This record gives sequence, structure tokens and C-alpha cells, in this order.
Amino acid sequence: MGARRDGTLVAKLVDSSIDTGAYADCGPGVAVKIGYSAVGPYRIPNVAADSRCVYTNLPPNGAFRGYGATQAAWASERAMDMLADQLGLDPLDFRLKNVLRDGDVFCTGETVHDVHFADCLERAADAVGWREGRSGKGLCVLLKGMQTPSRASIAIETNDDGGYILRCATAELGQGSRRALSLMAAELLGVPASEIRFPNPDTDLAPYDTRATSSRSTYMMGRALEEAVRDLRRDGTRGVGEFRNEGGLDPETGQGIASSHWHQGAAAATVHVDEETGKVEVERVHAAVYAGRVVNRDGAELQNEGAMIMGLGTALFEAVAFADGQVTNANLSDYEVPSIADLPLLTHELVEQAGADVHGIGETAVPPVPAAIGNALGSLGIHVTELPMTAESVLAAIDRRDAQDAS
Repeated sequence: MGARRDGTLVAKLVDSSIDTGAYADCGPGVAVKIGYSAVGPYRIPNVAADSRCVYTNLPPNGAFRGYGATQAAWASERAMDMLADQLGLDPLDFRLKNVLRDGDVFCTGETVHDVHFADCLERAADAVGWREGRSGKGLCVLLKGMQTPSRASIAIETNDDGGYILRCATAELGQGSRRALSLMAAELLGVPASEIRFPNPDTDLAPYDTRATSSRSTYMMGRALEEAVRDLRRDGTRGVGEFRNEGGLDPETGQGIASSHWHQGAAAATVHVDEETGKVEVERVHAAVYAGRVVNRDGAELQNEGAMIMGLGTALFEAVAFADGQVTNANLSDYEVPSIADLPLLTHELVEQAGADVHGIGETAVPPVPAAIGNALGSLGIHVTELPMTAESVLAAIDRRDAQDAS
């Protein structure tokens, strides 16, 4: 990254290689997401980004919640703190000076609208008392895209009992789509949610959907649902609606529309480190996520909490280990995930805007957590650049710090 002395970002070079294993699966899509996510939600006039998907003699890699944005935010936001330190700037002020605002042009050439990166960042910073002293505190702000282009279709039918049946291919993965879409249908039709039936998807009956991923279901199906309700009022018994978000990027130039709307959020963390053992105690994590308009508050809050816990796992525990091309920790006795005993104080907020679209939030609170924790360690002079941040890697970073201080 390059910046002027006053902290204005002027250039960024991104070079990433994505280990997809023996088969591509969704690796090329992850590479695309990393390519633009690693630029970050910033105004940077000169950007070059290369992101490639690489075959290796390892098991194939698939999708994971955060889909490229977690890796990208880790590298980009750790580098932002390091550059802020070199410039002698407060990391929060440095970000606020350069963050995208409404009407700015992103590196892909698209003009961004309905952006709230600065608001999310300031909310996260305020939650941990950033201005009261930043020792042991870290921040991260992120930009994540939604699959673009894609399309979603939904049908709504009158039922014999006077209620309504939704027919769509959105699969319930635990993300709460069934409840959210039922609530949206009830609101559009002016009936209680109890009158909406949402059976499991049946390919003989449900119209086409691109897929139930990318935090796109509520937004895309919600827009299609509006069309379906209009069609139902014309027909009387059955209405069908479709919504398409057009766009996509040129694979060579990276120009175009990366996302029809952006998933936006920030996180702040406070940590304590036992410098004898290298153990990192995360004391608090706060996430501020832009939701546009919340449909199902209970479900949205649970999405945030679950995402933050998964972010904590990525930060401190989770890693697949290999020996001679074979996974050596292939079960949950060896692959560590956070338990309830590992959780810090988790707080969060859903940022809304009057008149805004519904925004997907299923993944937004995952990517900023590792970088916020890493930057909190960095504020103590402990610079870790790989995940997970194990006790061994923290001790090695402490040794590097102490050796540098001694010299």
C-alpha cells in the first residue's frame, strides 16, 4: 500500500493465490471475491489486483461462511494498522479518512450507494472506548459482495383454508430464510404470518433460484416476492415473481459490477496477553453490521452472534493440518472449535436506515473478527500475520518485538 504523509491512500497492490486442492469446486469464485475484497472499502485511485485459484495435491476446498472476505480482511486490515503505525496515525482516523462514502467510485469502476462503512466503524470503536486509549484494542472494517449476477424466482398461491403457500427453492440452512420470507409475505399481503405456509422446496413445484448462498436469499427472494404478490393480485390464485441482479466483473480487467449491493460491517476487540505462555484472552468483541431494514430481529441477532463465534474460531483455533497430503486432524477431537468457555463478552448492533432495502447479514460479522483481534495484539507490539493466532505464534511475535526493542 502507498499513502501520502497525511494518510491519504494512493495505491494498493494485491497478489493472492487460493489453494483449491485437487478440484476447483467453488475455488474460482472465492478467488474473485478475495480479489476485490482485499482492496477493502477504501478510496484508492491506483489499484492492481491479481487473484488466482491454484490446484494442489490436497483435498478440495469448498465454501465457508465469509467466502473469501475473511482471508481478504485479515490481510488488508492488518496491513492498514501497520501502515497507520508507520505514518504515526491513529488507525481509526486513518480508516475514516479513506473509507468509501456514498457516490465514491470503487476500484471495479462501480459507484457505491447506501454505504455505511464509517458509521459501522465508529460504532464498533465507541463500544470498546477507543478514544480512551487503544492499548490492547483493535478494529476492522470490511466490504463483502453478494453473488452478482444471479436471479431468484418465487411463486405464491392461495390455499383452500384462506391462507397462502410460498413456493421457492431457497433451502433452509439454519439461516432463518423460511421465517424471514414468511414475515415479508405476510406484510405484503396484509395478513398474519400464521397464514403463510412455506413447504420444503420441491423441484417439481418451485421456480428457479441460483442458489441459497452468499447472504442473498432474503434480499433476492424478497424482491422477487414483491413481484409475485403483484402478479397474485392480478391473477387471484397464483402469482410468480422473478428478480435479477445484473452485473459481474471482467476476469482480466476486474472492471464491472462486483456486487449489486454491499455487505458492510466492522468489529472491535479488546485482548489481554499472557506474555509468559502466549495465551490470548479475548475480553470483548463488538460487531456493528449494516442490515438496511431488519425483517426478523431475533433471527438477525442470532446470525450476528453465530458469525462472531465462527470468527473467533478462525482467529484462535481452527486450522486443517496436513501430512503427506492427508488431513491429520479430521475429527472434532483434534480440530478445535470454540466452546462456550472460550467466548468473550460478545455484543453487536444492527444498523438500519429508513427506506433502505433488506440487506443480507448471514456472513458479515465473521470476517472482521480475526483482524480486529490481530490488530489488538498489534497495538501491544505483537505482530502475528498468520491464522490461527496460536500461543506458539504469539510467543514468536513477542520474541521478535523484544529483540527489536533490544537492538
